[in-house]
Amino acid sequence: MGREGLIILILLTCLTGNFFSAQDAEAFERVYKRTFIDTRPKNPNEAFRIADSLYHVSKTPQFQAKSLMLIATLYEQQSQLEKSISFAEKAETILSGTTDYEWQSRIYGFLASQYRILQLYGKSGEYAQKAITINNQIKNPVQRNMTMGMMLQEMAYSKIAFKKYQEAITYIEKSQKFFNDGGVDLSFFTGGNNQLLGLCYYSLGQYNLAIDTYKNALKNLSSEPENHVTALVYNGLAAAYLKKNDFAQTETYLKKAQHIADTSQYPQLQREVYETARNFYAK
Repeated sequence: MGREGLIILILLTCLTGNFFSAQDAEAFERVYKRTFIDTRPKNPNEAFRIADSLYHVSKTPQFQAKSLMLIATLYEQQSQLEKSISFAEKAETILSGTTDYEWQSRIYGFLASQYRILQLYGKSGEYAQKAITINNQIKNPVQRNMTMGMMLQEMAYSKIAFKKYQEAITYIEKSQKFFNDGGVDLSFFTGGNNQLLGLCYYSLGQYNLAIDTYKNALKNLSSEPENHVTALVYNGLAAAYLKKNDFAQTETYLKKAQHIADTSQYPQLQREVYETARNFYAK
């Protein structure tokens, strides 16, 4: 039994009552965060087991929904988008009628992302609007700013899908303002924004600016375990240096991206890194 498995065993022991105490909630959050950040990229099978255990010990709609969203994210990682949507919609149903507007907004944003990837842009837009509307009901200003920042980040993805990079940059800048106004450490989300900015600058042919922005993203992500966003940053740096015919730097960052991609079991990431590698060896 791994460390996460031991934590789950402890959690199962302490969550056998009919309600969650504050301490139980803290235990749930510790396992949830560790599974999402550490276990999910490296060992999705173990992450599935933990997420399923979390769901079955959950006594409230909030924890049930969060567990289902962890499962939905794992299916997204494996590019099984139909299953991902199914679990997210189940979480949406569970929270329907509750006052947990923060997680309702997150679920809507997640579904907007999944439908965008499936190129069902009408459905994606409906969920995006739902997320923005319900976000206004979040009372905690920190959470309200964070979820709005995430939603604007999702809208930037939509603009990138249509190659509207300048519009995407505008949404990313607005997103970052909400993250900054939140007043908490959101290095992971800021790193994600800089990764997207780097992609936009790269796509606009501004390779030096892309490199600088990607390096800022690495600084943002330095306190987090390496994950698929880190790999996308390395891959972006490799691609930008390749455009500048700097083969040594290209190879350095490509190897870093490949190391993460090879162990991530994240097909979409592996395809992107493979494409950069193919271009590098061809050139």
